[in-house]
Formats: sequence, C-alpha cells, structure tokens
Amino acid sequence: RSLVAGTCVYLWMRVRGVPAFPGRALLLHGLAVGVMFGAEFGFIYLGLKHTLASRSAILLYTHPFFVAIGAHLLLEGDRLHARKAFGLVLAFAGVATLFARSWGPMSLQTLPGDLSILLGAALWGATTLYIKRFLTGRARPVQTLFYQLAFSAPVLLAWSALMEDRVWGSVTSAVAVSLLYQCFVVAFLSYIAWFELIERYSVSLLAAFTFFTPVFGVFLDNMEIERERGITIKSQ
Repeated sequence: RSLVAGTCVYLWMRVRGVPAFPGRALLLHGLAVGVMFGAEFGFIYLGLKHTLASRSAILLYTHPFFVAIGAHLLLEGDRLHARKAFGLVLAFAGVATLFARSWGPMSLQTLPGDLSILLGAALWGATTLYIKRFLTGRARPVQTLFYQLAFSAPVLLAWSALMEDRVWGSVTSAVAVSLLYQCFVVAFLSYIAWFELIERYSVSLLAAFTFFTPVFGVFLDNMEIERERGITIKSQ
C-alpha cells in the first residue's frame, strides 16, 4: 500500500512541480515520520494476529488521547482543558459501547496483541505530533505524505519478511480490490486531505474526529448484513 500510494504521490508532485527533497533537514524529518508510520502499522498488524478485531478497534482509538496530551505538552496554543477532556472521554465511551458485546475475555494469550495495538495507537499519535511540530510550515502536505509513504514501505517490507508467511498464493479478487481501494482511496486521496487538515487546524481536535471511523465501520457492516439478509429472503 505504501509503495503504490507513494508512487502516486510522487507522480502528483512531479506534475505539480513540487520537489520531493528540497533540503537535508526535511529529508531527516521525513525519514523519522516514515519509520514511525511503518512501525505503527507493523504493531497494529502484529496485534491483530493475537487479539480480537473488536477490542483492537477500541484500543487503537485511544490515539486521540495520546495526541491531546502530547499537544498540551509540546505544542503552543493546543492546550488540554476540562471541556476537551470530557469530550474525548465521552466520544471514546461511545466507541467502547459500540463494541461492548464483542469485547471478549481478557487473557494472557491476548495481552501481547492488546499491547501491540496500544503501542500502534501511541505511535499514531506520536507521528501526528511530530508532523505538526517539525513539518508544518516547512513542508507541503503532499511532501509530508510522500515521506511517510516512501520511508514506511521498506520498514513494512522488512517487518513482513521477518514476521509473515508468504501470501502470494492466497491473493483473491476480493483481496486485490481491497488493496487497490487502500492504495488509491485511503493512502493517496484521503491522506492528502488529512495532511492538509493537520496543516491548518489543531491536531487534538482533528484526532477526536477519528472516533467516527469505527462508528462508520459498524454502520456499513450492519448495512451489508441487512443487504445480504434481504437477498437471502428473496431467494427463498
């Protein structure tokens, strides 16, 4: 995903005349962002192998808390006050309620997976804060996205080679379509919009909007279940 989307971003930059590496300082900051981004997804993928997806969704969306606390400590003009803290807790409680039925039992077997997801959430927050502090105003959003994708690709490739079995034989049409969607719609188009927003707005407030992601996921999943149920009833 990072490789394909990074290639798309690079071509977009070439068309728009945006330099990929205008200076050494940006190169080093970009390397840091890419390594953190790659490690973030590495821990998320590893965690999903050892714990439930429903619990992963809750643990991953502790990310806004990491961003809010980090922004309070590291960024000027983005302080954590009582009203913001209450809003974050309330939103997180809503997400937890959505997955309450499928939370699953806690055990030593799932603990490594839970901790991996939590570490992925912390790295997500750290990446957002790093971009806001060191790249906002110095790099264009499209450049920041390119660094994140280009430098995360070798990290994830190495992680996959060490941790995963070979999967080429299990690639189906559904997997291919899902991967293309992830490459072009998510990692290319939506990430460009996300970095534009980071450039302009408070990161602690932006991070809170990510709580909508699992909500939309549950909503769309229920729509798909109802659609399949309707097809079954008609066929009968």
